[in-house]
Amino acid sequence: MTITLSGSNVVISWPTTSGYVLQSTDSLTDPVWVDVDIEPTVDSGNSSVTIDASAGNAFFRPANVPAP
Repeated sequence: MTITLSGSNVVISWPTTSGYVLQSTDSLTDPVWVDVDIEPTVDSGNSSVTIDASAGNAFFRPANVPAP
């Protein structure tokens, strides 16, 4: 996973792998991970989302979500 600053946005990218979603939490003390509500773009085998950097602090992870 890579995180880069692009102007006033943060771009989070990770290898596109079936079953993975991007999750975030506000704290690593008793974290509650939730799926990021932004549809990722896919390009050259990578998924990415762009988030407004002024949205505040957050922690991110790619999470493997089991198929239903």
